[in-house]
This record gives sequence, structure tokens and C-alpha cells, in this order.
Amino acid sequence: CDKSFRTAYLVVRTRDMASDRYLAIIHAITDFAERNKPAGVSVSAAAGIHSILEADRRILRSQMNSAGSSSAVIGLVLACLWRSPRLALLSLITNAIPVAFVIAIAGFAGVPLNSITIMVAAICLGIAVDDSIHFITHWRDDRRAGLSAREAVANAFRVKGRPIVFTSLILIAIFSVFWFSSF
Repeated sequence: CDKSFRTAYLVVRTRDMASDRYLAIIHAITDFAERNKPAGVSVSAAAGIHSILEADRRILRSQMNSAGSSSAVIGLVLACLWRSPRLALLSLITNAIPVAFVIAIAGFAGVPLNSITIMVAAICLGIAVDDSIHFITHWRDDRRAGLSAREAVANAFRVKGRPIVFTSLILIAIFSVFWFSSF
């Protein structure tokens, strides 16, 4: 409470959870307080974390809504780069499947879907698309130089495989630092 005992604060500590679940708890507490408060007392949950969680929920909704348009733009850029809508679509699908799989595993593991986890998924998709650009561009150049599809894949793995693996390992190591923080 404040020094004059006119304002009291209730602190609710929970484990990390999705904004919707936390807001449901806040609403349940405020509904209970409204029903049971003494005369002349007001109840408000508008300050503090409540407003942050509302903003987080709006950001999450916005990011999820923009995922489709982002994929369309990435696909268009890849189609222009490679002059092949089919190859761009194939690249997008093969990159989106692992990201979706990780999001599904996180959901089953109870990791909340919020603006941070969705942002990490977007970053992962960007990294995967970057690796695809390097690999497929090298493969196409080898195909244009007359190599068979199998030889071009083998050569692309030989030339681009190691850098792709090492940059991915470096990024995994950097992102794994966040496992030890509240972020």
C-alpha cells in the first residue's frame, strides 16, 4: 500500500504463461474484488503488467496476421531472384515446416506463445531462408554450368554445407544464452 494507506496493491506472481491466460487470472481477481469490495472502494487492474500484457497480446495478434504477408513477400523476392515461382514456393514450404514443427513442440511443452517467441520464430525463418538462398543459388549455378541435379546438390553441400552448419551452430549458441535469462 502507499504511505497514506489509501491505495493498496496486489502482486500476483505466476510462472511464465501466455498473455491470454495471465489476463484471465487478472480478470478473475478483479471480478472477485469488485463483487466483494467494501462500499467506497474502487478496483482497477489497468496499471502495471496488465497494460503490458494487453500490448503484448496486440503485438502477437499483429505478428500472426502479418506472417502470411511476410511469407508472400519472401516468396515473391525468391521467385524474382531465381526466376522460378515453383522453386520459391518449394523453398518457403521446406523452411516453414521446421519452424512450424518447433512452434508446435513449444506449444506441447507449455512454452507460451507471445510476442517474443513469435519474434524468435520469425528470425529462425529468416535464417533458414538465407541458408536456402545460398544453397539453391549455388545449386542453380551448377545446373546452368551443365552438372546433373545430383552432382549440383553434392557440390552445393560440399561448398555451402559447412558455412550453413557453422553459422547455424553459432546462432544456436548465441540464442541459447537466452535460456538462462527471463527473456
